[in-house]
Amino acid sequence: MKENTSPAAEEASASMAIRTDATVRSVIDRAVDHGQITADQGEQIFWLHGHGLAHSLTLPQLSRNTGISKATLSQIFSGKYPAEDWTQIIARIVKYRKESDDLIRKADCGFIDTTTAKLIFKLCKQALYDNMPAFIYGASHLGKTCALEEFVRRCNSSAIKYLRCRSGMTKTRLARLLGKCCHLRNLDRLSSNDIIDGVVASLNDSSLLILDEFHMCLNTVKPDVSRQLVEFIREIYDLSKCGLVLCSTRVGLAALEDGPNRLVFDQLRRRGILKVVLADVPPVKDINDFARAYNLPCPHGDELLYVKSLIKTRGLGVFCAYLANARRKIDNHNAKNPDDQKTLDWDYFLALAKGFESLSNIEPEY
Repeated sequence: MKENTSPAAEEASASMAIRTDATVRSVIDRAVDHGQITADQGEQIFWLHGHGLAHSLTLPQLSRNTGISKATLSQIFSGKYPAEDWTQIIARIVKYRKESDDLIRKADCGFIDTTTAKLIFKLCKQALYDNMPAFIYGASHLGKTCALEEFVRRCNSSAIKYLRCRSGMTKTRLARLLGKCCHLRNLDRLSSNDIIDGVVASLNDSSLLILDEFHMCLNTVKPDVSRQLVEFIREIYDLSKCGLVLCSTRVGLAALEDGPNRLVFDQLRRRGILKVVLADVPPVKDINDFARAYNLPCPHGDELLYVKSLIKTRGLGVFCAYLANARRKIDNHNAKNPDDQKTLDWDYFLALAKGFESLSNIEPEY
């Protein structure tokens, strides 16, 4: 007797077939080799694959979004699509991607395009298009991670992989984290070498691998482990031909260029000509950009001197946190007191910031 199922259950069971970046890359490569699509058209298919996984979209949902039948999508992703002409299929994917990109661009996530962020965007694009390593170094709380995450968000492409390195990293752990980024199946059952092969097969010269907090691979492990990690990363880069971005604090710069493993690390470091060492404090233009974002005038005189000192000693992140806190307090006050509306100004900001700072300077009574 046939079991009754609800429409929701049927759609859930019709979710996209389990697939990985590597299997879809293989399908695309075969289609390119057979002349069915170009490499650029293949990247459009890979985008759709990654978009579907990133947003947990089922095949019926992808079908509704693209106007491509569920059966055709299944055949494309599994390498069984028989048609010689894929023009209409690619056109529908491109149209859907444009709609998705437009939504990404219109979304206001509160990010401020500072000078530092624009420089990081530029290096990431250069690493992607030139297929070479790029090295970004800078003090903590300069906005490096926020800029990298925003770059990934705006690119809206699963060909760009972002991974935050962890403390006490091992080669096995790094391999598994990368395997997760590439949607490898049954990670717990795969050996490190199998995962490496899967990761390499998932990347190509249209991919970009971003490793943030890279100093974790150098300064929180023993020297022999750091050698393994760096050589592992170099191996992935050499075999896949992907672009590579390594972002680190200045501690990582010292370890990579002047540490005991520097001769080994040179094999990776010398593959790239892109390197930027960010200033310990952002330029005044960036401070002004943040001020305008909170409807504040550009700081001058004592106001600017205080903000510079705050950023230099505590970091850009603290300055931004104080701004957000001040804005939230003003908004809460105005919501509760419609007849006593206040506006955020530098006097209010300075009073709040100095109040926070005073908490760390409480003198004992005896």
